[in-house]
Amino acid sequence: MRRVRHSILVLLCLAALARAAAASEPTPLDWIGHDPFEKRGEVTFFELPAIQQQLSRLQWQPGKADFARAPIAVERREGLLVAALCERRNCGQHNWALLLDLASGEVALCAYLARSSTTAMDYRLTFSRSFLSAQMELKGTLLQSLPNGCLDPGAETLAALWDTARWLMN
Repeated sequence: MRRVRHSILVLLCLAALARAAAASEPTPLDWIGHDPFEKRGEVTFFELPAIQQQLSRLQWQPGKADFARAPIAVERREGLLVAALCERRNCGQHNWALLLDLASGEVALCAYLARSSTTAMDYRLTFSRSFLSAQMELKGTLLQSLPNGCLDPGAETLAALWDTARWLMN
């Protein structure tokens, strides 16, 4: 009888430790207002298992922190978490935004690349969804680049792009 009580006590202690460990694991919301490359516990925003799994579906990795920087902290916008990145010395012409839908858990990736000549700028903006493995692409030539590509401190463009992409790709 004593062994049974001891075993039950050990199991209860292990269950309590497991709950405590699970409670201390970081969630995407822990990065709001912070650089996505900043570590929380042992992981960055991009290394969270739920996000990393979807990034592998999109066949995209954020690169190293010294190559791609987050000029804007992770923000919450209209039910989305947005992590914006850009190439260190070419931010206006090569940038990305990772959108995490808080309701569904789906990740979407906005990728912007522009190339300039003396007369015009060619650009390509790609928007990919992880759940559908679907992609939408806009490309063309402008006299100047799109305003900030995927980087939009005002948040309106990315939220509208996400709504349009959901509608078009469903």
